[in-house]
Amino acid sequence: MQRAGSEQFKVDGLSSIPDEKVRGYQSFVTLLQQGHGYSGQFLEDTADDIRHAEESYTAKGHTESIWALRDKFTGKERGWFANDPLDGVLGVMSHDPATSTEYLDPVHNDNLEYLLHGRDWDTVIDHYATPPGGTTTGLPVMAEDGDDRKGFGDALTAVATGVDPHGSRPVGLTSHTDANNRVFVHALDVLSGQGGNMPASLRDDMAKIMANHGHETYVAMSDPSNHRQPDHGPKMDRNQVMEITKQISRSEHSYGLLHEGMNYAIMDDIHDNSRRPEDTLNSAGYAVGFMEEGRYQALKGDQHDYTWDKAWSYHTSGALLNFIPVYGDIAQRGADVLTSSWIMDEQQHQADKLTSDNQATYDHRQNQLNAIARQWYAANSDWASSRTGYSQDDGIYKQIAAAANDGNALARGSSGDQ
Repeated sequence: MQRAGSEQFKVDGLSSIPDEKVRGYQSFVTLLQQGHGYSGQFLEDTADDIRHAEESYTAKGHTESIWALRDKFTGKERGWFANDPLDGVLGVMSHDPATSTEYLDPVHNDNLEYLLHGRDWDTVIDHYATPPGGTTTGLPVMAEDGDDRKGFGDALTAVATGVDPHGSRPVGLTSHTDANNRVFVHALDVLSGQGGNMPASLRDDMAKIMANHGHETYVAMSDPSNHRQPDHGPKMDRNQVMEITKQISRSEHSYGLLHEGMNYAIMDDIHDNSRRPEDTLNSAGYAVGFMEEGRYQALKGDQHDYTWDKAWSYHTSGALLNFIPVYGDIAQRGADVLTSSWIMDEQQHQADKLTSDNQATYDHRQNQLNAIARQWYAANSDWASSRTGYSQDDGIYKQIAAAANDGNALARGSSGDQ
């Protein structure tokens, strides 16, 4: 297998490019993707052998990838073919979170380091440098494929959450092992350090992971003192959470996944009887302001053309469902209300142009913040009715508006220039 995996073979009908040849591992992993139920050790060994093949090829002085092919292999453009066999086998592995953990846990090996920032993901020959005219001579100019890191993103998600990203939704409370937390913290550290160079293809995955670790992420977003310890899971670095929030917000869909996930965390916190009611209202406002500033910084720093803002069309879907921790029915129903109100805000402001002075968070998030205030009052009406400044018709809206704008300022202070 190791010998045949690196050899080249002519495959009829795969590409219109004459004399295109593929490596054995590319065909083999394409076959693996059609099945299921493989031994974990078999998948790990296969991934190890594929990595060894590409590292050996590079060590011999080759500047292009061993898997380099002169065509696109994404979506309808031959997306069924595993042109990047390491990414492909990781996708197969992601259906088994335990095996994925064995392969990616940094305690066991350096595979996660290699995949996050050691590997060259350019596997497609975009064109040849010389001479022009579409010939196949000269130095190849490499590019990432349109579905780069798809398998890696699934495997990373499986390890950080303990959930098969394409499996059924967990029916019980979501809990995380030390390995789940360790990989999440490590990925957060490495990817936040990459700033604007964080791969766009991992934005959805990181949004799902942060939503799955919703409590820890929410504490980092909503605690201005930075002293609060999560009830479970590791304490997140707020600056890293801000940077990843910023990078996630550069993509419309990823931004939507994170915001929807945090709405669940907000509702769970509101119904946490161990916390003071006024603190849960303030925390909710801070978190919304934090995310709004992340979005603003992302689009401002990108010198964004506002395309996705003007054509904003996020709708809740099953894409996030597997990764939402299982909360109580009341909290889950409330989260649906918050998400609907947040979508209403986005639709109302889809034609707004981002300006350098940045409007107050409350101006952009009024429907969502008002919905949070109403949900909070429903859960804390007895407490609120005996306190000054928390009236149902006025006070609660002023409280959360102030908290949101404070959260916006907090996030601004955490935002770097990456």
